[in-house]
Amino acid sequence: FDKIIVPSENTKKIFKKIYKELDIEAVEHGVTVIETKQKQRTSEDFNIAFVGAMAIHKGSNILKDLVNKNKNSNIKIHLFGKSEDPHLVKSKGNYINHGKYTRGELPQLLIDNDIDLVCIFATWPETYSYTLTESYMAQVPILTFDIGAVGERVEKDELGWIIKFNTSSTEILKKIEEI
Repeated sequence: FDKIIVPSENTKKIFKKIYKELDIEAVEHGVTVIETKQKQRTSEDFNIAFVGAMAIHKGSNILKDLVNKNKNSNIKIHLFGKSEDPHLVKSKGNYINHGKYTRGELPQLLIDNDIDLVCIFATWPETYSYTLTESYMAQVPILTFDIGAVGERVEKDELGWIIKFNTSSTEILKKIEEI
């Protein structure tokens, strides 16, 4: 091979720790910009969303804890995507499960549901994150951990808020209330 290309500086740093001699270039994925239609806001609630397939390594335990700990009736928690956790399959109280969506639908879904904040809490360093890109296409800020490409991109492009990895769900909820 002549060149190694990775999708983020964070991924490059991880590879360079082991393969110091390799010439690696970070080039973000190209994406097609999804056109969205802004609408008049209809909700007075603060709507937060988790997006994508919710598995443990994607933050499903954090989502479940937030649903259980959220006593603020003005904060609504939405899931756009599927969940591997049977406790998160059905909507209840301040939790709304919108179910699966197809690629390209997410930005408009976020707008149509008055989402104010997207939470991305992967428990490992992601290498890029299309859901981050699609959330930003809807002009919705992000709350995420300070790891991987997601934390790197949110910080670099000022797309929202970064919190320490392994922050407790109680502290995450406090941050959401602060925002």
